[in-house]
Amino acid sequence: MNLPAGEKTLQSLLDSIATRGDRPCLVAFQEDSAETWSYRELADRAGQIAVGLSNWGIGRGEPVAILAPSSPEAIAACLGVIRAGGVIVPLDLQFGDETLAHVLEDSGARFIFTTLDEGRRIGNLPSVSGRQLVYLDAGEDHPDSWRRLPDEAGRGHPQVTPDDPAALFYTSGTTGPPKGVPLSHANLRFQIAALENSGLVQPDERVLLPLPLHHVYPFVIGVLTPLALGLTIILPRSLTGPELTRALRDGKVTLIAGVPRLYRALYSGIESRFTSKGKFAGSLFRGVVSLSTRLSRWLGVPVGKALFLPLHRKIGPKVRMLAAGGSALDPGLAARLEGLGWKIAIGYGLTETAPLLSMKLPGRDGSGSVGRPVPGVEIRIAPDRSEEEDRPAAATTNFSGVYPGEIQARGP
Repeated sequence: MNLPAGEKTLQSLLDSIATRGDRPCLVAFQEDSAETWSYRELADRAGQIAVGLSNWGIGRGEPVAILAPSSPEAIAACLGVIRAGGVIVPLDLQFGDETLAHVLEDSGARFIFTTLDEGRRIGNLPSVSGRQLVYLDAGEDHPDSWRRLPDEAGRGHPQVTPDDPAALFYTSGTTGPPKGVPLSHANLRFQIAALENSGLVQPDERVLLPLPLHHVYPFVIGVLTPLALGLTIILPRSLTGPELTRALRDGKVTLIAGVPRLYRALYSGIESRFTSKGKFAGSLFRGVVSLSTRLSRWLGVPVGKALFLPLHRKIGPKVRMLAAGGSALDPGLAARLEGLGWKIAIGYGLTETAPLLSMKLPGRDGSGSVGRPVPGVEIRIAPDRSEEEDRPAAATTNFSGVYPGEIQARGP
C-alpha cells in the first residue's frame, strides 16, 4: 500500500481539507444547540494556529501539548500543530498532578493548548514553569486565547518528511509512569490508507466520536481518517445516556467509533428497558435477539434493524455500524449487538502500531476473531519455548484453544 510521494505526510492531508469547502466537517453538541464547522472553517482556524505557532518559533519536530476535552477547537489545535511542523502531545485529563507534571517535563513541551480550568491546575504544579498556555475556551478579549495567536505573515512552515514524528502518545505500561510513544507521519498515513482501502466506510458517513483524543485509536480512526475521507464528525456534549442519544439522533450518526465499555453500557441500557417489564418480557427480548443474530448471519443482512425498528428510531435511526477498538470486545456482546441490527467492525492493535494491526469487517471471520492483518502488515506467533518443553509433543494449543506465545508484527 504505497502512497504517492507527495501524500506521505499529514501536512499534505491537511492542505487538502480546505478544498472540501462548505461541506459539514465538525458538529459539536452544546447545552441547547449544536455548533457546526465546515471544512473551510476548520482549515482556516487550523491555519491560523499554524501561523501563530510558526511566529512563536515552533520548529520542525517540536512537541506541543494538548490538555483539553474533545472539541472543534482542540481538533483545530492538533491540526495546526502538525501543519506548523510540530508534534502533538495529547494528554489525558484524568492524569493526576504528579503524572501530569512528569509527562509535561518528559515530553519537553514548551506550549500547551488547554482550557481555563486546566490552566489553573497547571499553574499550581510546582515543577512546571516557563510554559506558554494557550486557552481553547477563552474569548478574543483574553490575551492568551487561541484567537489571539500572532497571525502576521511569518517565515512559513517547515516541510516535514514521512519519517518525522507527528504525534507523541503517552500510554501506561505495567510499571512506572506513562511512557511516550512517538508515531511518524508515515505511520499515521499508512493507517488512513488502510482504512480507506478497507471498504469499511461510505462516502456520506457521519461518525460519532465519544472518545477523548489522548488515545491513538480515536485520534486516527475518529479524527484523521474521517477528515481524509471528507466525512462529518459528531461530538456529543457528554457521555451520559441522554446526551449520547441526542447526538446519535439529531446528528444523524451512521457509524460510532467506540470502545467495548460504551457498547456494554448501550446494550445493558436497552436490555434493562425490557427486563424492567417483567421476567417474561426479559426472556422474550433475549430470545428474539438470539434468533435475530442467527438469521442475520445466515441471510447476510441485519434482520434486527426491522425487528427492533421502534428502538432504532428512538436511539439513532441511521446508525448502521459500531466500530470497536481499544480493548477486546466480548464475542457474546458482539453477537447481541448484531442481533439488535447493527453491523460490527473490530480493530486490534497497540499504541505502538499506530494503532491497527488487524481488522474484522462485518460478516467476516469467526466469532471471537479480531480479523486479518491489514495489507502490508505481517503477523506471526512466536512459540513460548518454556511452555513447549513442558507440553506433550501432540499438544498444539492449551485448553481454551489458544496458541501460547508472543504475537509479533512488522509493517509500516
